[in-house]
Amino acid sequence: MIRVIPKSTLAVQQLAKLRKLCGLSIAAIRDAAAGQESIRDVAIFSSQWQSERLFLRDLSREYSSDTNAPFIVCEVNDYGLNEALTPLMLRTRLEFWRGIELEQQMQSDLDNGYISSPEEFFPHDEEWNQQGSI
Repeated sequence: MIRVIPKSTLAVQQLAKLRKLCGLSIAAIRDAAAGQESIRDVAIFSSQWQSERLFLRDLSREYSSDTNAPFIVCEVNDYGLNEALTPLMLRTRLEFWRGIELEQQMQSDLDNGYISSPEEFFPHDEEWNQQGSI
C-alpha cells in the first residue's frame, strides 16, 4: 500500500497543492499533518486500480518535479512496516506495476485470440496513453 503523508509544517500554497491532489479540506490536511497521518492510501491492484494508478502517476510527477514537496510517500509492506520512498523509488515501483499490467493485458489478448504473438500487442487502456507515460 502506498500512503501520502503531509509534512508537519505547511505553507498556504502547499496546503492548496495537497487539497488539489487529494481533495480533502484544509482542516483535514492540517490535522493529518499534525498527527503525521496519511491523507491518501492506495492499495496496489485493488478493485479501484484503474483510477488509483492514474493518481499514482500524477503523484509521482508532482513528487519528482517539486524539490520541496509538501508530502512524503511511504510504502507499507505486508508486515505493516513503512518505507519512505524517494521520487525515484516511487517512479521505479510505478514502472514495475505498469509492466505487470501490460504483461497481463498481453496475456489476456493472447488467451482470447485477439493477437497471435506478443509482437502484435499494443496497450489498450486509452486513459493511460492519452495522459502520457510515467
